[in-house]
Amino acid sequence: MILYADDIAIWNSTHTGRREAAREAIQVALNIVGKRLEDLGLRVSPTKTVALTYHPTAGMVKRTPELTLNGITLPWKQKVVYLGATLDNRLCWRPHLKAARAMAATALQAIKNIIAGGRGCTPELAARIYTATGVSRQANPCYLEEARATPPSGPGLCLPNHSRIIETLAEAGSWPLQSLATRYGLNFIARLKLAPDGRTLLERFRQRPHSRRDAGVRIATTIPGVRSKRTPPPCALQQEVACLLHERYADAVKLYTDGSVLPGPPGSATAACAAPELDLTVQRRLSFASSSTTAELVGLHLAADALTERRDINQAVILCDSQAALLRLQNPNKHGPLVRQLAKKLRDLHSEGRRVSLHWVPAHVGLAGNELADTLAKAAHSADTAVFKAATKGDDACHWIEKHASLQHPHPRLADGRTPGRIPSRAFGRADCSLLLRLRTRSAFSTARCFFFGRTASPNCQHCGEVGNTEHALLRCSHHRVERAKMLQSYAALGVACSMREELLFPSATRGRGAALTALLQYLHSTGLAKQL
Repeated sequence: MILYADDIAIWNSTHTGRREAAREAIQVALNIVGKRLEDLGLRVSPTKTVALTYHPTAGMVKRTPELTLNGITLPWKQKVVYLGATLDNRLCWRPHLKAARAMAATALQAIKNIIAGGRGCTPELAARIYTATGVSRQANPCYLEEARATPPSGPGLCLPNHSRIIETLAEAGSWPLQSLATRYGLNFIARLKLAPDGRTLLERFRQRPHSRRDAGVRIATTIPGVRSKRTPPPCALQQEVACLLHERYADAVKLYTDGSVLPGPPGSATAACAAPELDLTVQRRLSFASSSTTAELVGLHLAADALTERRDINQAVILCDSQAALLRLQNPNKHGPLVRQLAKKLRDLHSEGRRVSLHWVPAHVGLAGNELADTLAKAAHSADTAVFKAATKGDDACHWIEKHASLQHPHPRLADGRTPGRIPSRAFGRADCSLLLRLRTRSAFSTARCFFFGRTASPNCQHCGEVGNTEHALLRCSHHRVERAKMLQSYAALGVACSMREELLFPSATRGRGAALTALLQYLHSTGLAKQL
């Protein structure tokens, strides 16, 4: 049985003997949705809500009790339109194909009238109209078919149907619907604050160049030959950066920027710019506790201001160790005034005929200019440092909104800011990844969980008699003490805590996460728990 409301569907399926239970489940879900929308100030229209039931016997539909919404009965329909597809109570494609053929025939008749036997429009124009009105409907699939063809992705590939929603969202790095609604709503309010009337939009139109690209200002967020900062040693990164600066920016003046943030309360944020070739150092302090990306953007502002004052510099490169700041600058119109003002400063420099580039460099690899900027930024956390007045709290609105929404996440790890580390899928096979995901989302087939679903006669462990949940299988079962001792020894050698279930499944070590999970998988396979769970 399926109940459709615009593009939203509530459905349930079962065998013939339990059709009443399926109808009751849909009725409960319908009541919950209606109550939730009423709490939000919305209302579901019963007149626009239709219900459809499928059964091999047509007479069974008449004997199925009807659904109600706000006290109004929803009659069973024999045909509905959902996501562009016409479905009937036989669940076949014939109604959809019939409607598509009828639309194509109507379009063909209209084209004949337009041609008017050679006295109307040209055949070329008629063919274009027929392609747009008739053939396009036949060539393009309906939205329902596109939704069905979309392959599943993420942890949902390896998890059973009864996996817990909150743990699955945490493993996928996603937020529940309520948190997303809060985040989008607050972001919309922040955008309204930045554009109180239409004059702001007109000013942006006037400031935009004729081209759709901000040509001239080259922004690079990667270094050729370096895929990740974590993989190569610092000395290799230093050599790659030195080679890049020598080959590409040998004749350019180099300005290094950096930002520093002290967590609150009360918190503090500073930025600095250093140009050893010019014997130039600039330090500024923000009037509020900002994010690290905003502090890095202020550092880029300081570099742009320094180039604006020095008219004798025709070629320069600004080196920044924040990829997030440079990525924002690549598309400034999607961000706040601080980013747009910086983009305008760089465009003004380019319009003067000065070649300015921005390039990312890794931090703390022994680059002298970057280390100097880092030292200056950390030393600027004092009341004597001048304040950078162009940055306001509104520039960090999206950051604080996201932080506020993350604090409301129902999963305690994400609410505390402890994002679960990803499982290194390349190091393990699909079966091992599936096993780890089931354990981390509390959906593994332990003895207690199998008893909950009626698959076993007792929830207790068959070896020691205790409740056979996943924590018991991993840490307390006396039958596996020898294998467990080897696993705990491997965790201890890596310096990873292993006294709790969360510590076993979510190793705190960044570089040793794969080795720790390998030891856990060896324990599960040697004890036979991998086949059970």
